[in-house]
Amino acid sequence: MDTLKHFTDDKVFKPRELVQAYFHDKTFLYTPIHTHNFYELNIVMAGNGKHHVNDSTFYIANGDVFIMPPKISHGYTFHSDDYSIFHLLFHKDFFRKYETYLNELTGYHILFNIDPLLRNQDNLINSFLHINISENYNLTRIFHELATLEKEQKNNTEQKKEHLTLYVIAKICDMIEDEKSSYKDGKRYLFDLLKSVEYIHTNYNEKIELQTLYTISCMSRSSYIRYFKQLFNCPPLVYIQNYRLRQAKSMLKHTNQSLTSIASDCGFCDSAHFSRLFKQKYQFSPSHYREMLDQRKKGSESGE
Repeated sequence: MDTLKHFTDDKVFKPRELVQAYFHDKTFLYTPIHTHNFYELNIVMAGNGKHHVNDSTFYIANGDVFIMPPKISHGYTFHSDDYSIFHLLFHKDFFRKYETYLNELTGYHILFNIDPLLRNQDNLINSFLHINISENYNLTRIFHELATLEKEQKNNTEQKKEHLTLYVIAKICDMIEDEKSSYKDGKRYLFDLLKSVEYIHTNYNEKIELQTLYTISCMSRSSYIRYFKQLFNCPPLVYIQNYRLRQAKSMLKHTNQSLTSIASDCGFCDSAHFSRLFKQKYQFSPSHYREMLDQRKKGSESGE
C-alpha cells in the first residue's frame, strides 16, 4: 500500500482546534498504510473489514472501538462499500488541557494507553470494547453532531466540540466495565489484570507494591506474574520502571522542572537513581537529553 500524504501531523488541526471529527465511508475500499503524530479514536459504525497495524492484521466489524496512538503504521481494507467509521482526532494539547479530568475516568488508561499497546499481540482479542450501535442512539447522535460542527465557523464551535468529545470519552470508559461482565472466564482475566495496570498508570508517582497489584486483579501472586508476562513480555516491576521513565522523558521535554522534581513526581528514590536508570534505558543522561532538545529547538527557530 502507498503511504498516505494527508492527516499525518498536527498541521491537520486549525489554530486553537484540539479535536477533529469526521465520518469515513464509501469513498474507497482501502486506506493506505500511514502514520500520524496524534491520537485517533475509531468507531466502526457499519460494515466490516481488516485493520492493518504494523505487521499484524485484525478483523473489524460494526461496533468495534479502538484507539490508534501516534507513530503507529496502520491502514484499512473493507469488504464492501457499505462501511462507515467515525474518527475523532486529538491534538496533544487536548490531553494537557483536560489531564486532571481524564485521569479520574475509570477505564481511560485502558482505552488510550493499554489497549493500543496490546493490539499488536496476536494472542489477544481484536479489541477490548465493542458497542451496540443501534442501542446507543444518543452516542451516535453526538458523533453526527461533532461531524456537523466541523463545518461551522462560530466562535464557540471549538468549545462545543471539546465538551462533546469529553462526553464521548466518558461514555466509552463507562462501557469498558460493562464489557467486562459479558466476557467468559477465558478472557475475563484480561480486564481483571488491566485494572492493576490502570492503577500503575494512575499511581506511578507513588510506591507500588506487587501485592497491591495482584490483589487488585483478584489473582494469586504466581498467576498474576505469569499472565502479566504473557501480555507485556516483562515482569510487573520492569513495566512500572519503564512507564515511570517514559513519563519522566515526557516531563523533560514538556516542562522546566528540575531533575530532582521530576524524579520525585515519577516515583524514583532520588535524582541519582533516576539518572542512572534513564541512561541505562536511553543511552544518554536526562541532562544530555534536555540539551539535545534545546539544541534542536534553537536550530528550528534559526531555520537551520
